[in-house]
Amino acid sequence: MVALKGADLSNGQTSQRNARYALSMLRFDNFGNDGKKSSSFYVGARSGRVADQKKSNFTLRDLSEWVDTVSEQMYKGGNVGRLIKSYAQPTTDLPGCGPVSVILDFSDIDASVPVRNGVLYPEFYYVGGGPVFSVQLDGESIDFELEYDSEKVNFSLVLAGASVGVPEFQAILDYINSRQEIKVLFQDGTTYLNGVFYRLSLPYEQGISVEESWAGSVLFGIPSLQRDNLKEKGISDGHGNYINTTPAEFDPDSIFYMLDLLRNSSAPGVALSDLGEFAKYIPGCDLVLCADMNTEPCDFILSSPEKLCFVHIKCGDTANPGAPAGALAEVGSQAIKNIHYLISNEDNDLPGNFGMWKDTWPTSKTTHPLDTRFRLYNEILSHPSARDGSTSEEVWKLICKRRRSLQCKKEIWIVAGRSFSRSAFIQGVSRGLTAPTEIVQAYQLIENWAGTANDYDVALKIFTSD
Repeated sequence: MVALKGADLSNGQTSQRNARYALSMLRFDNFGNDGKKSSSFYVGARSGRVADQKKSNFTLRDLSEWVDTVSEQMYKGGNVGRLIKSYAQPTTDLPGCGPVSVILDFSDIDASVPVRNGVLYPEFYYVGGGPVFSVQLDGESIDFELEYDSEKVNFSLVLAGASVGVPEFQAILDYINSRQEIKVLFQDGTTYLNGVFYRLSLPYEQGISVEESWAGSVLFGIPSLQRDNLKEKGISDGHGNYINTTPAEFDPDSIFYMLDLLRNSSAPGVALSDLGEFAKYIPGCDLVLCADMNTEPCDFILSSPEKLCFVHIKCGDTANPGAPAGALAEVGSQAIKNIHYLISNEDNDLPGNFGMWKDTWPTSKTTHPLDTRFRLYNEILSHPSARDGSTSEEVWKLICKRRRSLQCKKEIWIVAGRSFSRSAFIQGVSRGLTAPTEIVQAYQLIENWAGTANDYDVALKIFTSD
C-alpha cells in the first residue's frame, strides 16, 4: 500500500518510485463552483469496484444518477496527469512478445515433497527460457509450457517434452494451476500475476513528456557551462595550486568564478549582468561561502533570507557531451550523501572541514591563495576574514537559523560543466523505449535524487550545458 498526502499530489517527486507499484485504489473528489466538495468516491483500479465516501442508502433512481455522475467525471478527467501515470498500469491485453521467465511460488507448502528422484522445497523457483521451460528439482527436471485462456485472462502450466504423461509431474502442475501462484515476465516489461497484467515501466514510457517529468523539470541549461577551457576550480599545476587564482578572485575560466560573481550582490548600483548566470536562481543573495576541500558539506553555500542552497560542482572536458549518467553519478551521490547538513536542526553538528573556513582557499599552504572563503557576508569581503574563527561562527549561526526557518526554502544545486547536455537528455528520453541506455540511467538517477530530496522538503536543481 502506498499513501500520499499533499495540497497538490502532482508535485510529489516520487514518480520513479511509484513505477514499482500497481495503482489499486484512487479517490475522486468533485468540487462545485463554490469551492465546496460536492461528492467523493473511490475507484478500484484492478477490481473496477466503485464506492461512495459520503453517501449511502441509495434509491434505485439515486443509484442510477450516481453511476452517471461517476462515469461523467471519470471520462471528463482527460489527462490524469503524471501522478497517476507514474504507477504501473493494469491491463487485460496479452503482450505481443513472448515470456522470458516464470516464477513459481511454493513458499507456503508445509514441508518438502518428494518428486521421483528430486525434492520440491517450500520456496520460489525462478525458471528462465521459453517457450518450453524447465524447472530443476534436485536432479529431476520438469518441462512445461504456458497455456493462455483469453476469456478467463488466465495462464496455466501444461507438461511438455519428456515430462508429458508423468503422473507425479502432472500432479505438481495441477497443484500449481489450482493455486494460481504463477508470475510471468515478458520481454517488454509486462508482468502477469493472479489473472492481471501489469505494465511496469518508467513514467515517461507511459506518455509523460520529459519536460513535465521531475527529471526534466530539475534541469536548467546554462550555455556558458560548455565554453572551451572551462575548469571546475581553474588550471592546476598538479600539486593542488590553481595558478590563475589571485588573492581577490578565482580563475576566470572556472565554474567557481561563475558562482563567485554572486559576491557582487551588495555592491552599490550593481547591474544584474555583473552577478553572473546563477543570480536569477537566488535573488537577494547575501551569503556566498566557499566550503570546498577536505571533508566538505558542499563546494559553495549560497543564501538569501528566502533560500539556502548547498552547491556541488563537477566539470568534465567533453566538447559535445550527450547525457550520460556517469557525468552526474559521482557529484549527485555526494550531494545526497551530505543532505543532512542542509536539513539538520543540530547546531553543534559542524561540517568536517569547518576549521578550514577561516583560512585561505584552497589551503593555508597554497602558493596561489584566495584571501578569504567568505565571498559575501553582510558586505563584500575584499580582505582576509578574522583568523580567530569569529566569522566562521557567525556564518554558521546564520546557516543554522535559516535551515530551521520554514520561510527559508532549502535547495541542492548540482553544477555540471562540459559533461552533460540538457537538450541531449530531453531529445534522448523523448524516444521512450528506444532511448539510449546511458540516458535512461541518467533519468533514473535524477528521478531518485529528486524523490529523496523531496522527502526532506528540499528542492533539487541541476545546472548543465544547454
